[in-house]
Amino acid sequence: MEPKKLYTVVTTERNVRNSTAVEAVFSTRNKAERYLNHFFKNAKNTERYIVETLLDPLEKEINNENHYYFAAAYVEDDEDFYRVQVDRTSDNIYENETNKLRFDGDELPDIDFYCFASSPEEAFHKFRAHLLPYFEEHNITLPLTEPKYNQHPSFY
Repeated sequence: MEPKKLYTVVTTERNVRNSTAVEAVFSTRNKAERYLNHFFKNAKNTERYIVETLLDPLEKEINNENHYYFAAAYVEDDEDFYRVQVDRTSDNIYENETNKLRFDGDELPDIDFYCFASSPEEAFHKFRAHLLPYFEEHNITLPLTEPKYNQHPSFY
């Protein structure tokens, strides 16, 4: 079942630090926009915006006791191999980057990957499944080291 979207109106008072607050939650974007246009069309001292969220987000991952992992492959100066690390993260979930490779650099880029997995070994397996076709497509022949696993839950 597809998670239900919610539309939250967030308010901040201009020129007041730390004044951000959740003001209202709506079942559709249209209802949230009607609310803003009806009551706050000419507001001068406050700003409001709509944040799209999900009701009961990532419930499947929680029920499966998955965690969120960050995997990286990078080449340090004068090395002829990719170092690999896998870290369990604790502060951020980047849903739009989950299960996608992210690159930094040109010729031999640093490569990042985020995923949900039940173990760091499973996270590495998912990373490797995306990484090896990329290496083949770009003629990268450097070997991968055995991954270094960091289980500390507050890495970030």
